[in-house]
Amino acid sequence: MRAPVLMAAVALTTTSILVTGTLATGAALAAWYVVGTVAAMPVMAQLVGSLPLRQVLRWQMLAHAVLWIGITACWTYQGPSWVAPLLAAAAGAVIAGNAGAVRVLMSGTVPADAARAASTVDVTFLDLLVFLAPLLAALASLLHPTAPVATVAVVGLSAAVAVSLMSNDSFAVTSSERGRRSADRGRLRWDAHGASWIVFSASIGLYFGAMEVGAPALVAVHGFDVSVAWVVFFVLSVTSVLGGWVDASRPPGASEDRWALVGAASMCVGCMLVSSVPSLPWAVLGLLLSGVPVAALLGLRSHRIDIGLPSRQRAGYLSWAFAAQNAGFALASMLLAHVGQAAVLVCAGVLVPLTLVVALRAKSSTESAPCRGSGE
Repeated sequence: MRAPVLMAAVALTTTSILVTGTLATGAALAAWYVVGTVAAMPVMAQLVGSLPLRQVLRWQMLAHAVLWIGITACWTYQGPSWVAPLLAAAAGAVIAGNAGAVRVLMSGTVPADAARAASTVDVTFLDLLVFLAPLLAALASLLHPTAPVATVAVVGLSAAVAVSLMSNDSFAVTSSERGRRSADRGRLRWDAHGASWIVFSASIGLYFGAMEVGAPALVAVHGFDVSVAWVVFFVLSVTSVLGGWVDASRPPGASEDRWALVGAASMCVGCMLVSSVPSLPWAVLGLLLSGVPVAALLGLRSHRIDIGLPSRQRAGYLSWAFAAQNAGFALASMLLAHVGQAAVLVCAGVLVPLTLVVALRAKSSTESAPCRGSGE
């Protein structure tokens, strides 16, 4: 259910290069896709918290797939120039809030004592999907120039069918919970605990943007051709997966807050090492230190929103958290052109631990004390 979104940008840019010979059209459509997602987020965040999850996810994936079929037709038959941007923006709008809905669905299928580990495993597999989904779109280009965008539609239709076939137990809602959702329909209440994790998500997004968009500059400064920038993605992905595995397998008695702060400190040190343009071995060490805690920190983010907010508010806040992460990524991409990678990395390295401390101490409106891990 997440793959179509992760494939979107690569599918559009790949098809654009193959059909028009330039990246410009695909990049513009990808921008419209993001604009549609951001514009629709306030409405969709409310809907995913008030409607049945199966209904939301099924219609989201179906509408998203249909719109991508339209985008494929525009590329194939060279339709009017205004149609493809309109369809891209609409596709982004209908899929807004999807990440929060999927995350709430996942959290409802695991026992409470395994929720924290499950959150980390979820993020770990998402790290892998971030690289595998675009790879699928790229491989599809071998079949036909418009195959990448068509693949997004096919995967979306498959996800819609999968949601329809899932057990009703996965979407079960008690009568009392249904009543509370109905009473709160259309409202996402302010909660300092949830808002603090949204801000933390933005700081993590800033780190992602600095590392991933700035990867070509990073390899170039150490004397390598920019074509090997994929090595940076590979190192970050592998280290995050390993860190996620360690976090998911550790005993639940360990202090959640202390573990998270150590991870944030590791990310801070890693960012500072990479930003200081040291020798290659130190730069590699910086990548390792910054990448290891990523899955664990994002898993903790999702877990704390899960346990610190009323169930009817979780999907909305999780959707905003994922949106904030994307916004941080976009901000980093913009800043890289003006202040350089080193400055953005330093900023991210400072903000991640600071916003984490605030999030760990923030009180939920439903609690009288800050949300703590199971071991405290």
